Amino acid sequence: MQASTTSTILYKKAVLYAQLIRLDKPVGILLLLWPTLIALWIAAKGWPDPLVLFVFIMGVILMRSAGCAINDYADRHVDSKVERTKKPTISLRKNKQKRDSVRICRSQRNSLLSGSANE
Repeated sequence: MQASTTSTILYKKAVLYAQLIRLDKPVGILLLLWPTLIALWIAAKGWPDPLVLFVFIMGVILMRSAGCAINDYADRHVDSKVERTKKPTISLRKNKQKRDSVRICRSQRNSLLSGSANE
């Protein structure tokens, strides 16, 4: 297998994963991020520590992404019966359920690790 073929395959998988965890639709991340940042600034009485800021931003992104993946996986049988969600997400059609559940677990693990990095 050539290097360009391998990089193309990896790129396609990364795009599917990004769609699964909704990185292409950042409004949910922003809706969770604003209250988090406001609380950090209030708690720090000014500019928060950069490490704490990084941990909270990553925690918001990872937890929102894990929630989207879990929701898609949990609703996979219901979505086909609801008019608005009849067409499954591209990533769920192209990925196997076992692989999706592994990705969900990895997202949750990363979220927990980012939360414990502050301790």
